[in-house]
Amino acid sequence: MSELGAADVLQPGRITAVDGPKLGASAPSGPGATSGPGVTMEMPSVDASALPGTPPADRPAPRRLPPAVARALPLAAVASIGAAVLTALVVHGQSHENDVDSAVESAAAADATSTVVELAAADAIIGLNDDNKEAVLTLCWHVSANPTHECRLSYLRDTGEYPHRDVPFGALRVDAHEVSNARYDACVEAGDCAPRDFDACRFYTIYRYELGQAVPDAMRQPGHPAMCVTADEARAFCAARGMRLPTSEEWERIARSADDRMQPWGPFWTPAILNWGERDMVGFPVPGRLDGAELTAAVDDYTDGRSDEGVYNLFGNVAEWVEPLEDDPEGHAGVRGGSYIDDALDLRITRHVARPADRARSDVGFRCVADVD
Repeated sequence: MSELGAADVLQPGRITAVDGPKLGASAPSGPGATSGPGVTMEMPSVDASALPGTPPADRPAPRRLPPAVARALPLAAVASIGAAVLTALVVHGQSHENDVDSAVESAAAADATSTVVELAAADAIIGLNDDNKEAVLTLCWHVSANPTHECRLSYLRDTGEYPHRDVPFGALRVDAHEVSNARYDACVEAGDCAPRDFDACRFYTIYRYELGQAVPDAMRQPGHPAMCVTADEARAFCAARGMRLPTSEEWERIARSADDRMQPWGPFWTPAILNWGERDMVGFPVPGRLDGAELTAAVDDYTDGRSDEGVYNLFGNVAEWVEPLEDDPEGHAGVRGGSYIDDALDLRITRHVARPADRARSDVGFRCVADVD
């Protein structure tokens, strides 16, 4: 699948502390938080067993495919291999002492992810070129539940994904991470954001909408993404920091590092470096089998999946609110990037989905952008 995108283009990114009078960010730290050029990722195969890094101790390590098997499998098969592994998510009540520890942890998590990346002005490719289009249609016939509808060139034309176009963008400041629970809660405490209504939030798993099920406490950890926000609540958070939601095209420019790649990290699909909705060879859900997470993960996790410019989790974890397209239905906003419930086809870098703007979901979060003067 080496034709899925052009070779990675190395572009420097500068990371600075968020300038917000109420949210009080600290200097950046950790992987991807230094200035200057990064390293181009060249992945000759999709051998998941050779990927660097060890999952955190509180998360089950993903089981790896034998190297010979992984090298022999096409993209569609690698994207769907696994066996059902379910981990119970049980969070018990905490003592007063643990409440104090949680408050300290929340403040630390807010500081650790309050960084922005400054992206240079660029002429960016938006949409699918001919090579990308062929790759998408081929994958579609392997994994789509409705191939006669989705796997047609006319479908990609109707959705505006094909043909590609060159779009000029000015310099942007972009959140390096999805907005975390800790950062959103800090905005609520400052009086600039509305509290989230978790009772009204629709909880999704890889098995889709779980009627009557509450959003588990495991997804409300300070370092996990702030989901269960409406589009207006996301806009209010960004506005409190002098920022805004990205447009759909801006999101795509950010995710593609301005070239024609089909994954934020480069041209090759690599299933263990993002939090997505894994399925086995017959389409049965197998959450956590390859990526180690059944639901959301920390916003600074999956370091190897960040973009060349230092932006994390543009694919998977939670999908992200963006401003609506002109032809989106009234009362809707855009969603980009896919989440922990989405498969390889849904995690298409050119895919824009319209969702009701006033509906809070556990699989949708956001990040903010600002123009550089």
